[in-house]
Order: sequence, then structure tokens, then C-alpha cells
Amino acid sequence: APADSAQVDAAHLVGSGTGSGVMVFLQFKALALGVSSIGCPLADLRDALNVPTVPVREPGIVRIAGPTGVRRVTWGALRSYLR
Repeated sequence: APADSAQVDAAHLVGSGTGSGVMVFLQFKALALGVSSIGCPLADLRDALNVPTVPVREPGIVRIAGPTGVRRVTWGALRSYLR
């Protein structure tokens, strides 16, 4: 797979599964500010009888707007900083 892609190859061959239907969680590490699109051009899912099912594939966007402060401050200190 290309460097900017992710690939998942998994099978549930015995029994059945129930749940939310979420198969993959992706976690990103921001290296720079900007906007990146996320797409799923191909998905081949099948049911217990090996019949193809049509998954929901929704595109997304990751926006990195800037650093987020992690230092704890009081509301008064924050208010005086913003004035």
C-alpha cells in the first residue's frame, strides 16, 4: 500500500458477530498545520453466506488548526489573558 494509505484485511470465519458495526478506528498524529481529506475508495464486505454487502463509506476531513494548550490555568487567569 502507498505510504499515505491504510489497509485492513480481516475475517470472522466462525460464528456470528454483533455490535456497533465499526470495524476500524484510525488515530492520527499531527505533524503540521493544515487540512487533509480521508476517503475509502474500496471496501469488500461479505455476509455469513459470502454474499457481498454494501458498506457505508463516508469521506472525511482532518483539520489541524493550531496547537492546543495543555497547561492548567484558572478561569481568572485565562480571562485576563484574553482581555
